[in-house]
Amino acid sequence: MKFTATTFYNSLEKIKISISPYSHKVAFWIVTIILIAFMFIPREYAFAQSVDDATSAPAFPYTKTFVITGYYSPDVNQSFYVTGSYESDIRLNGNGTNGADGTQVYAGMIAAPRDFAFGTKMTIPGIGTVSVHDRGGAIKQSRLDIWMGKGEVGLARALAWGKRSVSVTVYGVDDSVVENVTIGNLALADLSKYKTAYSNKHGAAVTKVYQDLAYGASGDEVRLLQEYLSLLDYYDETPTGYFGESTKSAVIQFQIDTNVIQNENDAGSGVFGPKTRDMFDAQLEKNRVEELSKVPTENLYKGKTSQSVQDLNYFLNEFGYLTKLDSSSTKFDSTTEESLMRFQYDLDIIKTDKDKGAGSFGPVTQAALKKLVESRWNIVQDLRIDQSSNLLSFTAKLDPGTQSADVQELQRMLRDLHFLGITPNGYYGRSTKHAVYKFQQSQGIVEKETDDGAGLVGPKTLTALNQIAGSRNNLQASIGKRTDEIKVVAQRVDTEKELIASAGISTDVFTEYAAIGVRGETVQNLQKILKQLGFFSGKVVTDYFGEITKKSLVTFQESHGLETTGELDDQTRLILNALIKKS
Repeated sequence: MKFTATTFYNSLEKIKISISPYSHKVAFWIVTIILIAFMFIPREYAFAQSVDDATSAPAFPYTKTFVITGYYSPDVNQSFYVTGSYESDIRLNGNGTNGADGTQVYAGMIAAPRDFAFGTKMTIPGIGTVSVHDRGGAIKQSRLDIWMGKGEVGLARALAWGKRSVSVTVYGVDDSVVENVTIGNLALADLSKYKTAYSNKHGAAVTKVYQDLAYGASGDEVRLLQEYLSLLDYYDETPTGYFGESTKSAVIQFQIDTNVIQNENDAGSGVFGPKTRDMFDAQLEKNRVEELSKVPTENLYKGKTSQSVQDLNYFLNEFGYLTKLDSSSTKFDSTTEESLMRFQYDLDIIKTDKDKGAGSFGPVTQAALKKLVESRWNIVQDLRIDQSSNLLSFTAKLDPGTQSADVQELQRMLRDLHFLGITPNGYYGRSTKHAVYKFQQSQGIVEKETDDGAGLVGPKTLTALNQIAGSRNNLQASIGKRTDEIKVVAQRVDTEKELIASAGISTDVFTEYAAIGVRGETVQNLQKILKQLGFFSGKVVTDYFGEITKKSLVTFQESHGLETTGELDDQTRLILNALIKKS
């Protein structure tokens, strides 16, 4: 059955909507139904597309930049595990037996996105010419994984590689291209420093802080979960603090990729419970160690060329100081120098660009960067959330030079309010101080940057921040919930239209109000549709609107996000008319 904008508008013309004190609600639902309707319009009505455009395939060979991550398979009795134990390492990385096409694993085996055919050949600088033998749900369009080996050698190789953006040549499935992997020449990370870093920081597995979270939950923990799902490349929307369909889908994908569940129909699917929390904390720890391995240990300066320069550029880009990243460049040029000076200035490492070490990467800058990387993945352990409130709130004075979870939350708010340009990193540096001053100025707390308290989060600033935080979090959760409801209702309407069409139910549009006590054809048609959709519990369809009809209608209204009046009112008629609409 075709459904077009024209037929939708023609049907709307037939609907008589009475003017009442609730007319603003009626208007809201008209707009909502229009938006839902356009979601069902076939793409050919919205986009002109030629046959060639629809069927074109990429011409081989071609070059594309991929983000490539190394992974390994652990052995029992290793002296060090990246997540703290053999069990969690093997859950994250797999047993290392066979690829998805049955090929026995070997160092250099590639896991690619699902739309790459098995046997696709690629040339990866530093690895050689490889062939795709594995695929994974978490492997996105521009991501590749390389199996680096088994045991501590594989781990050391994976840590040394880390996560890199690499320009790859893709040949497609081509037997004339010979696979030639040279992974044995890759560097090995010194595991001793990671053992020390891990034991000093934890001494045990990562501390779990989350409560159980599931669909419909809201609050700071949900927002924080969304932030970390985003860092792990599972969630690409703005965190709202509402656990809706997008968050549930991200959690399900994470659970499948880490073998917490096998498919979305398993028990616990989409629920952020104990097993999922364990794996989530293990993944955060794995990423922390991997990113720490990328922090350069050598002195870097303008004119230097090495892999460490590429790693430095990666971090400058991640933290918002290098906006245009040539990910394949290993040369320390003027762009890297200028970006590094902005980083050093913001973290009070230098006062001017003439200071000693300005624009060069040495021990002091390295220590500052390592501290930021630590907080990037460990802030979840330090954040103290008020369980009695769903709202973000600031309770303590914040001073420049400090680094904490509260500072990172402050930066997120200032970023969302467009006062801060850098990526929130938890360090109260010069950029953050200036952003606080601009916020204070907008709230009338100070006039000039030389005023007492300018750039400092004191009592008046805390009050202003908390007022905005309360309204912002309520609004974000409300928007997240409403967006989610619209998506769910749109999917439900689409399914229900098919059910009604397949049953051959034919009625005119609903134009009359009905409630308990009313008799007539309108009530009979209402019961007929509710019965087909599984809402009407009566044994037979009649023309009388009784208690059974009311209860059935209330259930229908609840499922569509309507006010549960139990009456065939304007809003309910709009939804029903959308369901029975014909092309």
